[in-house]
Amino acid sequence: GYGCSVLPDTQEIVCNRCPPGTGGSRCEHCTNGYFGDPLGENGPVRLCQPCWCNSVDPNASGTCDHVTGECKCKDGFFGQPLSANPADKCEACICNSVGSEPLQCRSDGSCICKPGFEGPSCEHTRCPICYHEVKSQIDQYLQQLRGLEILASRVQTSGQPADYIELERKMREAEELLQNILRDAEILQATGRSLGYRFSQLQSQAFTFRT
Repeated sequence: GYGCSVLPDTQEIVCNRCPPGTGGSRCEHCTNGYFGDPLGENGPVRLCQPCWCNSVDPNASGTCDHVTGECKCKDGFFGQPLSANPADKCEACICNSVGSEPLQCRSDGSCICKPGFEGPSCEHTRCPICYHEVKSQIDQYLQQLRGLEILASRVQTSGQPADYIELERKMREAEELLQNILRDAEILQATGRSLGYRFSQLQSQAFTFRT
């Protein structure tokens, strides 16, 4: 039969044995392969019963929602478990194990990337937000260099003093931008060294704790 007991410390009532297909400390939910609402927490009371999709093919990757009974693919798979077309049935997600959430992909098979990763299989690392500012400066500098090359060619052809003055002005602007880029790079490098030093200290502390 089914039985319950009272925990001495908390006086909480805990079920020791639940009906078939039912689990939890209060027998409040259905176990894998069953669906229903044994305590009526989401509506009328519905005793746990076997998922219909399990009876379609015992070796299939399909399972069902514990409450609604809706057939779905197990974690790590996507597709339609009851589809008549074999090509639409559950198939394994193809995701990078490092960059994607474990055992998860969307209903269309696309992967769910962890922060800092991107790509169809989450195989590419994404540059940090701060890098985009540096990249924008570099792109601007490259654009100025291309303009300088065109202007230098024009000065060489025309020999006009006005063109030479403009070339000098633009070269000063490009040099100033380059100095800003180099300064930002030095700041980032110093920050990286500082963070690395702090991490080394934490590692030493952790080793001390273990010993």
